[in-house]
Amino acid sequence: MKRNMLIFFTLFICLIFYYSYSFSLPHLFGPQKDIDFIFEKIFLSEDVLIASRQSNFKEKLVKKIALDLIKDSVSVKCIGLSKIEKENISKYKIVVIINTCMAWDWDRNVHSFLKKNKINSKLIIITTSASGNWKPKRIPYNVDAISSASEFSKIESLSNEITNKIRKEIKKY
Repeated sequence: MKRNMLIFFTLFICLIFYYSYSFSLPHLFGPQKDIDFIFEKIFLSEDVLIASRQSNFKEKLVKKIALDLIKDSVSVKCIGLSKIEKENISKYKIVVIINTCMAWDWDRNVHSFLKKNKINSKLIIITTSASGNWKPKRIPYNVDAISSASEFSKIESLSNEITNKIRKEIKKY
């Protein structure tokens, strides 16, 4: 009996270490929902994919970025973050991911997506955090990482920063 308990306890501890290494437990047990709208405006080519989690701040930010880009005749598709795994990102010039910092880490879908996709130079990852100052200690992927607090007064400046980065990258094509 003691041997079985010891084996169970050891496996349980190993499982916790595995999950805490690959992504945080709060993301596993309390993930945010995806944005509740899917938006797509295609002009001549598929330029920008935006994947986001759901919050009032994130939805306003996504809509602001999308509307600013559409004014420039830039094609934009917006989806929920959990759906990004099914997207063929090679057809986009830029991929923007908006997630939340939980337990000092990116969303588990972000980690999974980055491990599977090696086309990282065209990725912009925005992470909302309480203070707005959090960035990964080590960025194992070649991505543009931006962090911000979820303050409505910052939507204008943050969306301008992101759309300017997107415009700069799209000009390269």
